[in-house]
Amino acid sequence: MKINQPPVYWEWVGGACPLSDCGAELIRGQTQDGQGQWIDVLYRVACLDAGDTVADRYTAVFLDESDGRGGFSALAMSAQPFYPQGFCQHVTASGQWVDKAPARERLKFADLAEDCRKAVLHDLFNLHPREDAAGGAVDIPSLTAAIAHYTAEAAERRRQLEEMLRGYVRYALWTEKDRQGKPLDTNHDQTDLAPEALAQAATDCRVFLDQNRHFVNFYIKAHGGSRAYPNGQTWTDFESLGGDLWLTRNHHGSGFWDRDYISRQLGLRLTKGAQAMGEVHLEVGDDQMLHFLTGA
Repeated sequence: MKINQPPVYWEWVGGACPLSDCGAELIRGQTQDGQGQWIDVLYRVACLDAGDTVADRYTAVFLDESDGRGGFSALAMSAQPFYPQGFCQHVTASGQWVDKAPARERLKFADLAEDCRKAVLHDLFNLHPREDAAGGAVDIPSLTAAIAHYTAEAAERRRQLEEMLRGYVRYALWTEKDRQGKPLDTNHDQTDLAPEALAQAATDCRVFLDQNRHFVNFYIKAHGGSRAYPNGQTWTDFESLGGDLWLTRNHHGSGFWDRDYISRQLGLRLTKGAQAMGEVHLEVGDDQMLHFLTGA
């Protein structure tokens, strides 16, 4: 069925787009077909993060807006695209560039800065605005609700990652030793991690979460919220997930594979995902900050 009319609202469907292997996600809209019937349409958007050293840090690529020569319409933005000193510009993104972007540059739509999400949503609408009988652009009543949904989704994901990171770093400090052979958590805490080390830990947690989300969901459900342990500590489900990621990827004597609240098969699946990331260790650098080293 050929669709001639533009969408009048958009909402994030989420998850990986089944039509693309470049990390795209689906945004759902409604439009009218040739007979005036309202139908759902899906739009593919891939989001990339080039890092904070460039003005156009974020790029949202609209994979259904092809120029016919291997390029796609895209929106390049800074974190604050609506500010006077911000950046927001329509560009053409090469399909090859999108496909070859490394995993660390791929970004979930929900993790874009709030103003960037607004810009993308407005762009999807304004590229093909629908007009009423008087010629005025039709408002999108659901746009505010959609943005609220994305904001809530991003906040929940941020909470999960923060808790996961807390557990990951806590176990790293507990298992690693300083130059005197004492556990790092004797004289150090998370604030002693170098900025790039903290960023690396956060990225590793995010990558594991994204690549193993199906199995993580079962782990979180089995964990059952917060758990009190014999040592008197209480850990949330995502703190435990982060802690087990650290222990398992570094082949410690405990980890996903021996948790009694998940099945052996699930533990082995998560173990495989964790150990595929390779070992990483934490040490005190010459600057007295904590840094990660890759490898055994």
